[in-house]
Amino acid sequence: MRTTTLLLAAASATVFAVSISPQQQGPHRSSDPLTLHDGQPGGGVFGESFSISGDSAWLGEADGELVGLGDGYKAFFDAEGLLFIPALGDAVQTNQGLRLTLESVRRGAQTVYSHPGGRLPAVSGQEVVYDHGGISERYEVRPEVVEQSFVFQREPGAEGDLVVRLRVETPLTASTGQGLERLELRAGDVGGVDIGRVLGIDADGRRAGGHMNYSGTHLELVLPHDFVATAAYPLVLDPPIGGNWTVSGPSGASATHRKPDVAYLATRDRYMVVWEIAMSASDTDLFGVLTTPSGARPVPIFPIDVSTATDVREPAVASVRIGSKFVVAYQRGAVGSRDIVARSVDGTTGAVASLQTIAATGADEYEPDIGGEATTVDDELPIVWADASSGIRWAECTINASGSITPVRFNQISNTRTARRPAITQSGGSQGIYAVAWSEGNNRFFGVKFLDRNTTQLGPECFFDTNGRNPLHLKVDGDGSTFALTCTLQEVAGSNASFDTVYMNIQPPASTSGCFTVTSYQLIEAQRGISTTEPAIASINGRAIVALTERVGSGSGAQYKVIGSARNTNGSLRDQWVEVGDPVSIFPLNIHQQIAARQSGGTDFDDALIVWATADTSGRSRVRARFYTDLTVRGSVSQTSPGCGRLTLTHTGGQPIVASSVGFQLSTVTGAGQIWFGLPANLPLCSACVLGADPLVVFPGSSLTGIPIPPDANLIGSSVHIQGGDLFSSGGCPAPLAVRLSNTLRLTIGSW
Repeated sequence: MRTTTLLLAAASATVFAVSISPQQQGPHRSSDPLTLHDGQPGGGVFGESFSISGDSAWLGEADGELVGLGDGYKAFFDAEGLLFIPALGDAVQTNQGLRLTLESVRRGAQTVYSHPGGRLPAVSGQEVVYDHGGISERYEVRPEVVEQSFVFQREPGAEGDLVVRLRVETPLTASTGQGLERLELRAGDVGGVDIGRVLGIDADGRRAGGHMNYSGTHLELVLPHDFVATAAYPLVLDPPIGGNWTVSGPSGASATHRKPDVAYLATRDRYMVVWEIAMSASDTDLFGVLTTPSGARPVPIFPIDVSTATDVREPAVASVRIGSKFVVAYQRGAVGSRDIVARSVDGTTGAVASLQTIAATGADEYEPDIGGEATTVDDELPIVWADASSGIRWAECTINASGSITPVRFNQISNTRTARRPAITQSGGSQGIYAVAWSEGNNRFFGVKFLDRNTTQLGPECFFDTNGRNPLHLKVDGDGSTFALTCTLQEVAGSNASFDTVYMNIQPPASTSGCFTVTSYQLIEAQRGISTTEPAIASINGRAIVALTERVGSGSGAQYKVIGSARNTNGSLRDQWVEVGDPVSIFPLNIHQQIAARQSGGTDFDDALIVWATADTSGRSRVRARFYTDLTVRGSVSQTSPGCGRLTLTHTGGQPIVASSVGFQLSTVTGAGQIWFGLPANLPLCSACVLGADPLVVFPGSSLTGIPIPPDANLIGSSVHIQGGDLFSSGGCPAPLAVRLSNTLRLTIGSW
């Protein structure tokens, strides 16, 4: 009764629509109250945060080299031995690697083994093994260290201490000396490499400590004679090698694990997260992880591109349903001569295909983004990027069954040479329509263009005027029919001291000559002195989840938190802001957030994965994540019983959710049509016709349009039954009733 009463009251309400021209800022809603709540928003639930990077290791072949990856390092194993490179970030200009090459083993003053060099290793699980006859040189790849060990199958001949001599090549500095318990090689106060205490372990489990001698060019690992002479063999000499790093202060450059992106693949029900790890200012690598919606990682950390010769940055990832592949696009090369490249990743195994060049025209090409293909209509997906010589470009690429990538069509999105940071929707939805947004680079305008999956432009490039507030960090997402865009603007035009964040709903142009339409505009953060940047967005059920970085404090003492909120279909705040990132008291740096909804992969699931980069107070950097589940009660319209006399009632439009409106139409009316709302009924009026809805609220006529559903949360989950009748007609119940009854529909009201 409450539902039908409210619907009756709502039927007399006037529905207003606001449209803002893309060429002007226009009127807008006031900003959200940016007050964080410890609890969950009523619109959804955030799960517990967990680590994507930082607690796993990988060993295998990458681009023809044997590579080990761990928490904050990469290691190469070749005929010369180990090259260990710690991730020290932009604080060092070049890699500060440590090369260790076995030269000899001696007992006292007598050499018992001289390494001839040129010996390639074998791989056993997570271990790299160099076989030197009765001596094995081993490196176990662990998340935080490479565990170096030398295994002696029998006692080396002669008398005296056992000494393993290694040649050292490194730009790192350390104090030389004899009898060292540990060796700390440093790049100033930034960090470097630690070699831990030498330990001997015999076959019976007996242990004895050793020491190190370091001359600057050679490192000796020493075990005492008494232990070596009485040990049960095989005997293991075991010093760990690990990275050591510090953070000078919470800033974007301090995070060595940074700039993650995330995408969802429906056919394998898993996400892929890709991110940068900065070894130095001139060598940034790309790593990936596959994770399930439950947080399991069937494929832990693996390399996308770990070349030491070429800098790689700005990874973006999307999925293509046919072939069950992820595709990672990124920039490769030094500033001024960067190219756009891509690799596919098998959605089951994490196997990375060979590198494919997408754009290498000789111009500087950078800052790519990528859209996925959520359907089986096509095996192609779009990549967009900035070209310093021509503006924003688009390439449509085929993902072959083997994983190879073939660019098949190119398009010019914008001809403005200063245009930067293009963003594209995570997929084109079932209709295959993508929105692309970018900054014009003139501190005033940003552009938007819509294209379909065949690279057909649905309208010209059109611009939004921010009145000199320098639009940055544009993000856009949608489901192929409804779209949302967010970006940051300077709080005061011309000043980078503080930024506001804007959210707007946009629609494709009505014709190929028209511009996109802004249907709502929302300053979701515009409080004086509070700065928010880097908004991320994902579309869920026609609404969105948004995450921002909020700066707390200023200068070297500033802290950065990730906050999130759900938005209604009109862009307004759905409930409240929640701190999504980890507590700043433990993790003072939370930045570079991105979001992928499972619906972007073509499913009906109502959840998403939020990822971000973080660093704790000790300086360790990670990529962290948190799941979000939209607590949407899905609205629906379904038939509960058939009609009679070929009278049909259809739902003609509108979402059956609160704060929306619906319409219905009776077909083949010959007498006096009526449509009524009520409780369910099952009352036969005659042998052919059944009254399926109690006529509590009756509307005369054969058509109802724009019947608003009030914005009352108490209506969510309730149902009303709807039926139509054609009075004074034939074909249904005979006279004296002379009525036909339509099929009965049940309308269940969903949430926002």
